[in-house]
Amino acid sequence: MKTFSFGKCTMKKKPLKAVVAIVRYAGLEFEGLRLTDSTYAIGIPQVVDLLERDINGFRPHKNYASQEFKRILGKRFRPHKIATELDNARINVIGIETFGLLMIQLAIKGNQVAQAIAEASVTTTLEMAYDLAFQNEQKLEEYQARQEARVQGKLTRRTLTDAIQDYIKTNADNLSDNYERFIYTNASDRVNKIVFGRNAKKLRESWKCTELRDAMTFEELSYIDSVERLAVRLIDELGYEPLSAVKEAGNRLLIKPIER
Repeated sequence: MKTFSFGKCTMKKKPLKAVVAIVRYAGLEFEGLRLTDSTYAIGIPQVVDLLERDINGFRPHKNYASQEFKRILGKRFRPHKIATELDNARINVIGIETFGLLMIQLAIKGNQVAQAIAEASVTTTLEMAYDLAFQNEQKLEEYQARQEARVQGKLTRRTLTDAIQDYIKTNADNLSDNYERFIYTNASDRVNKIVFGRNAKKLRESWKCTELRDAMTFEELSYIDSVERLAVRLIDELGYEPLSAVKEAGNRLLIKPIER
């Protein structure tokens, strides 16, 4: 550490530290960093904590995360160490561009949190680019709210898929091949009928789109998310059959179909 002498007084130069703030994005919260050159970054420990929220997909080992990320990104993975205002101990950090690249690669490996972040990033960037092109000045808060609902709903839907998978494993001897083949589509369609009064095919025809959730409003995504969250609880905690769970969730939430 460098020191500076003024006569008999010696002063130590304080080490530069990254500023920490809570970043809220895509329904997730994590500690973000602003480095001394005013660029943004995230600590490797925070990346690991985020990825560990998906208990079923690829998750890096906490002690070897940097090595695993290096194998995945190669020369594009350039971490460096820095202390933060919260701790004098230096940690490995990566810039947000590298973080984005890492999420894309880990999404391919099947981590659902990484998939959600990667997809939300692409959607947000494209929407903002289109709004600039068409001079549509939409507030950043509106983007944030919609993306949080979009991604949180996507993660919840996958949780519903996991709940259905567990139900099938537990009751495999009593279920037909056709049931196992179509239960995911049937459950999704039942959610759509509760919220919109129509199945996916009719919604796509009416809205003239291929990906329904990209065409939904913040309110509509919230309704979908509420039904699926409750359905998961009914399956996991009370042993409901998935279609019955979705129907019961709609009844308990007293949802009236949205017309548009």
